[in-house]
Amino acid sequence: MNNPASALNLAQPSPPQPDHPIFGDNGPMRGFLWDGPGKYYKDPAKGHLWKDPKVFGHNGCQVGQVWCTQFAAWRDGAHGNHNKAISFDEDEGVYSIIVKSKENYDLDDEIYYLPLPDGGPNSDANMTAPVCQGFARSAIENEIFKREAAAGRQSTSQRKFVRVLRAHGGEVARSPKEGLRYDGLYTVESILKVARDDGPNSICLVRLVRERSQPSIDLTRPTPAEREVFKQIRAGY
Repeated sequence: MNNPASALNLAQPSPPQPDHPIFGDNGPMRGFLWDGPGKYYKDPAKGHLWKDPKVFGHNGCQVGQVWCTQFAAWRDGAHGNHNKAISFDEDEGVYSIIVKSKENYDLDDEIYYLPLPDGGPNSDANMTAPVCQGFARSAIENEIFKREAAAGRQSTSQRKFVRVLRAHGGEVARSPKEGLRYDGLYTVESILKVARDDGPNSICLVRLVRERSQPSIDLTRPTPAEREVFKQIRAGY
């Protein structure tokens, strides 16, 4: 993410004090400059804090680890951008996804993820009626486009692990009460084409299955104390 202030030759927001509880050197929003509610800029003096997110596997993230914002997850290499739900390379596959939208059908160890545009592979795999109906009813704007669909197919064919983060604010039962939580590695098992009940077109769904040899999803995170800290970012510095 480039700093808009730098691109426009404007004054950078002033940096926080090093001991600031939120934006300081040990705070959950370390490495960012604050320029008003929701306006976070990458601090050019803190570039060493950024970790490359284009890595498959845990990439140093711990199951149950939480972040106050998607910006913070991006900084730590958990996810590859600050404003999209999927991080991918068209040739290599999907690195990570964020589960939030009501379009997701979320089970204990299985997720039917966001619809992909029509044109995905045909499949004779059976999906349960509630899954099909749930997706058909909620088939609103697609969030994943054709290049992302190609990345999903790469992940399916190569069996590469995908990091799954759940975000606050959706209608998914396992969503954290604030911020984002890392829930571990999943594999893309299939991409299925399902008919919609509100028109002639079909939608494609990504089925992800959680790897079993990892800690259980920690629904207690973020804790009440962590949530209180997260809420303080709105006040800035």
